Amino acid sequence: NGKGNPRYEARMLVARAIADGTLVRPSQCQDCGTDKEKIQAHHEDYSKPLEVQWFCQPCHGKADAKLRERQQREQGPQMEMSL
Repeated sequence: NGKGNPRYEARMLVARAIADGTLVRPSQCQDCGTDKEKIQAHHEDYSKPLEVQWFCQPCHGKADAKLRERQQREQGPQMEMSL
């Protein structure tokens, strides 16, 4: 959860980009359109830290779940090794 962790590094780069104006946090969720919650940056690929989608917390959770499902499908069934 620190330096060297792609997720942490991406979050820090987004925070810096917001602070210096390179990225602008929108006021509305790009999925449901709410403006009642703080909008969060969502990464589909941590190797592209400034490519983000902007979601409210509930929609961010849904996007993370979809991403996990997609990653699991791409990995295929896990084979168990017997000793």
